[in-house]
Amino acid sequence: MKKILLIALLSASYSFSQCFVQIVSGEQHTIAIADDGTLWGWGSNGVGELGLGTTSNVLTPTQIGSDNDWVDISCGAYHSMAL
Repeated sequence: MKKILLIALLSASYSFSQCFVQIVSGEQHTIAIADDGTLWGWGSNGVGELGLGTTSNVLTPTQIGSDNDWVDISCGAYHSMAL
């Protein structure tokens, strides 16, 4: 019984799927453009480098804003830029 429950929990934790066309990393964070043109970020966010308006770290890819026409991205150690 315990083994079946563990498998179900592991399966549920990896249910996120997204196709990214560009992925770049800073020192401890990553941003990406999805195939639908949306912008996503995850990782360290201690100085707001993900652009989410917070300084909380993000463990899973999280959409940044609602625009869907992003074309290029770049990261430094503690910043991110997107066009």
